Amino acid sequence: MYLATLSLFVPASFTRNVAPGPNNLLSVSNSTRYGYRTLCLAGTGRLLTCAGLIALEKH
Repeated sequence: MYLATLSLFVPASFTRNVAPGPNNLLSVSNSTRYGYRTLCLAGTGRLLTCAGLIALEKH
């Protein structure tokens, strides 16, 4: 992936990661039960999964 493409992809993925939706509702629900660390781990997992799916789509 070119650096210019990556520099656009990362902020777009982060924005999509924090937008309201079922994934974030589940993450907030779990974070109220299990803490802030769980929220951060779930957000990182969603970001990596999104990046992986887009990378697979390119090939």
